[in-house]
Amino acid sequence: IGLFQPGAACEALVRFSNARGEVLGDLGKDQRGVAIRVKTKSAQSISPGDVANTQDFLMTNTPISFARNPVQFIEVGEILLGGIGRVIPRLIRKYGFKEARRILGVFLAPIISFKPLQMNSYWSRTSYKFGEHSVRYLIRPMAGTKMLSTGEQLSGVLRSLMQGGEHKDHYLREKLAEALKDADVCFEFCIQLFVDEKRTPIEDAYIEWQESDSPPIEIAQLIIPKQEIDHQLQDEMEHMAFTPWNTKELTPLGLINLARK
Repeated sequence: IGLFQPGAACEALVRFSNARGEVLGDLGKDQRGVAIRVKTKSAQSISPGDVANTQDFLMTNTPISFARNPVQFIEVGEILLGGIGRVIPRLIRKYGFKEARRILGVFLAPIISFKPLQMNSYWSRTSYKFGEHSVRYLIRPMAGTKMLSTGEQLSGVLRSLMQGGEHKDHYLREKLAEALKDADVCFEFCIQLFVDEKRTPIEDAYIEWQESDSPPIEIAQLIIPKQEIDHQLQDEMEHMAFTPWNTKELTPLGLINLARK
């Protein structure tokens, strides 16, 4: 379907990020995200600011959304913009303790929040129309990816904390740069197929599509070639805006995606 053809290769730009809009150190507890812009015509190259013949994919390292509906999606977003120190009391005041705990649980779900970016799986959380199918999509490290144990991760974090300064603030960036100096960083790009509204609901993005109900199907590979980080490109990508509505092949489904538009 579309750019997903056997043997095809398309250029892409990949931006990893923290979830919150504030500028924070990498060791702060937060969700991690990845945004991918693919040039849908394989013979053409891509650069920041180029939106011609492109497809955006947006994912986070939690498989579900914090929001039950588009109103909550916007309300919680506004609360987050008010500063982290006020988030918990404002959530409780708005929704009560039980619902505030559920929302916070989604944000804090990645227990090891300092897991290197290239070792995470990332999910679309919302649903899309893909050919004749309704799907969610995800990327996950390919088999053979070097994975650090919890102890190795903890050791690296403690070393960065002791070094302080930029080593602490840019921990995840440095770990990704180290990985890319050694080898390509490779992910499987997978889709999960809609089964029924109970197990794989379109509207309820806060309900996980379990792999036992809809096993991920690999339809492509994302290969970030071995390289030195291009700091000019990095600065340019800080100003890029990604949206699921920049699409050629996957039509966003559900009211939360409509609210994002």
